[in-house]
Amino acid sequence: MPQKTKEKVVSQAEYGQLCVSACKHPGRARSNETIEDAYWRSICREVYRYLNVPFYFHPIEGAPRGKVYRENLRTLMYWRQNESFEPLAIARAHISQAIERRVAHSKRTGI
Repeated sequence: MPQKTKEKVVSQAEYGQLCVSACKHPGRARSNETIEDAYWRSICREVYRYLNVPFYFHPIEGAPRGKVYRENLRTLMYWRQNESFEPLAIARAHISQAIERRVAHSKRTGI
């Protein structure tokens, strides 16, 4: 009789830490992305890695990259969160803070 495998899940606290970590170094925005999209991609990469899920996105025809990242993350988290929380709201808050810090840094340094 085959054994049932247990998939890794994530708590709200763990998810928040993954978002913090991902927003520290989002990488450069690709040619078809905004900087916000780059942060969403970075969060997805961090969460997918943590959950041992291949970094693959189901395409959404005609959708911008940011929407593709958000919808795939929403779907993954629906199945893998072990308590009730709003993953996109948490990620959005961390992204907003990271962008604000980036803008403030640019103003201070003139870059």
